[in-house]
Amino acid sequence: MVYLHKIAGEPLPVSSVKEGAMPHNATAGGQEMERKQTIQDLAVRVCRAVRGVRGDRQAWIGLELIHREMHGERPSAIDAAVAFAAAKGWLALGGRPSHSVMLGQGAP
Repeated sequence: MVYLHKIAGEPLPVSSVKEGAMPHNATAGGQEMERKQTIQDLAVRVCRAVRGVRGDRQAWIGLELIHREMHGERPSAIDAAVAFAAAKGWLALGGRPSHSVMLGQGAP
């Protein structure tokens, strides 16, 4: 674009944005991306926890067992990660309200 202005001899457009300034939504988008990455990482850890606590012939794992296994995490964060993993197809949810999970085919 600058090249075309130089050829045509037109003045360059003046911007009201200061040099080095970030757009207003840049921080919100960055936080959203960071939050998504964090929830995805936690969902992977939840799937690994399910693998770690289930028995050889056990398919369904109670959510309370996952909460106990991941005792360093907030229960609401674990629940959000379980929902994320279920949306991705990594986990299947059992019950209404959900009380147990089962690993899906594409679980990490």
